[in-house]
Amino acid sequence: MVYAPPQHGFRTFVIVWLVQSLSVIGSGMTGLALNVYLAQVLYSAPEQKAELALAFTLLNLGFTIPFVFGGLVAGAWADRHDRRLIMIITNTASGLTSLLTFILMLAGYLEVWMLVCIGIVAAAGSTLHFAAFDASYAILVPDAPMV
Repeated sequence: MVYAPPQHGFRTFVIVWLVQSLSVIGSGMTGLALNVYLAQVLYSAPEQKAELALAFTLLNLGFTIPFVFGGLVAGAWADRHDRRLIMIITNTASGLTSLLTFILMLAGYLEVWMLVCIGIVAAAGSTLHFAAFDASYAILVPDAPMV
């Protein structure tokens, strides 16, 4: 006997997985684009290598530290609150943060300190989002007998 997953649960899982995969790819591309922006726009002169290295470090720490230190808190929060709502709010906040970054970039006002602040906010939201999404697997994928 071969197990066939229920269509509704499986379909929901695939849809959520695809949407979240696109979100993760978009976030990765945004991180790369911000590093390129630092290297090509803000610190493009050869004599700015030290400033560029510091800017890379600050930006990437801003995106990393919330994951390292916020993971435990985010996991506990996601376990006690509506995970679907958390994912909707954090994805919306991520989109608005990306839009703000894009507008500041086009206007020529984007500076390193702004990028670091945006990175911290985006990473904190992503940490909470990932915790809610990871905890949702058990809900999205029904238990199945192993055959």
